[in-house]
Amino acid sequence: LQEIGEERAVLEEGCLSIPGVLAEVNRPSQVQMVWSSLEGGRYVQSFDGFGAACVQHEIDHLDGIVTFDHLEADTRAALIAQYEAAQ
Repeated sequence: LQEIGEERAVLEEGCLSIPGVLAEVNRPSQVQMVWSSLEGGRYVQSFDGFGAACVQHEIDHLDGIVTFDHLEADTRAALIAQYEAAQ
């Protein structure tokens, strides 16, 4: 996954891994993804806006990263407390 340009956007994200919590996450506005199929085909696709945020969010999951990992410590602590209180 590669950034395209330098523009970034802050979008509110939710995740089924941490239900009931929404967080503002700063991500690149445009990304390009390159992948291969099981048959060996090579694919390239660009994403922007909400689609770019979704692709990055899902790639984060594959890399073991959750929404909380993108937040400043004080914001993270407040949202973790909110999540734990809701359980």
